[in-house]
Amino acid sequence: MQIIATSDEANPYFLIAIALGMFFLLWFLGAMFRRESVKRDLHERGCRPRHIWWTVWALWAPYLDSIPFRVTYLDPFGAVHKARCYVTHRLFGPAFGPRIVRWVKDEIISQPLSPEVWVADEIIRPRLEPGDASSRDAD
Repeated sequence: MQIIATSDEANPYFLIAIALGMFFLLWFLGAMFRRESVKRDLHERGCRPRHIWWTVWALWAPYLDSIPFRVTYLDPFGAVHKARCYVTHRLFGPAFGPRIVRWVKDEIISQPLSPEVWVADEIIRPRLEPGDASSRDAD
């Protein structure tokens, strides 16, 4: 029984490994290209993305050529959203044409703080002038 493969026996396996590696690399680069479409869509709506995760084989992406993502972003009012979306393109459009972002689920997970909370510290501690004698006596 021979454990070490000779070069003639290893060639087909090496070629298959290269082909699979190229397939997964192009798949990954395609997903990152479509991730930029999600970022662009969020910026056009005035939102700031916090996290965009590529979700492989998610059930909410209905088409084989669509790439699903889980997204966490801040809306223009400061609320944090957790959403799901997928990116696809027109069926008969160009291969590298405009991408369409479809939002499947979007929920607010935290509201922005009210302005009264930020003002409370200013109200509790009165400001004293640097040369005020009462500030030196209080210490």
